[in-house]
Amino acid sequence: VPAARAVVEQSSKTLQALGDALGLARGAYMMSDLTWLMGDPVASYAHAERMLSHARHAGSGFDVATALTFMSWALVEGPVPTAQAIDRSEALAPSCTSTCAPCCRGPRTRACASWSATTTAVCSAT
Repeated sequence: VPAARAVVEQSSKTLQALGDALGLARGAYMMSDLTWLMGDPVASYAHAERMLSHARHAGSGFDVATALTFMSWALVEGPVPTAQAIDRSEALAPSCTSTCAPCCRGPRTRACASWSATTTAVCSAT
């Protein structure tokens, strides 16, 4: 995992220099996943937040939905108190319905369905 993180960090510098928002979103995805695998949902959430920002800039609804899903799971599994997790989840909900609406057509419908199910799980945890 440390070697993979180093590759992503180095690649992200190049992507930043090129202004490649989609590449940066996917690099942040990798960092989110890698930190998750290392058992750090707080860092995973932070990387997913970065992914969300880059995905929005790139106009990639699919990547927006992926970032929202990662952020939701980090809220469900991480150390964030339930009330705060619900607040964050509610703040993110409009992002899925508006920003990733284009991804909610065709085969990408599952990404938004996953977001919806995750949000429901967070809200049910109270």
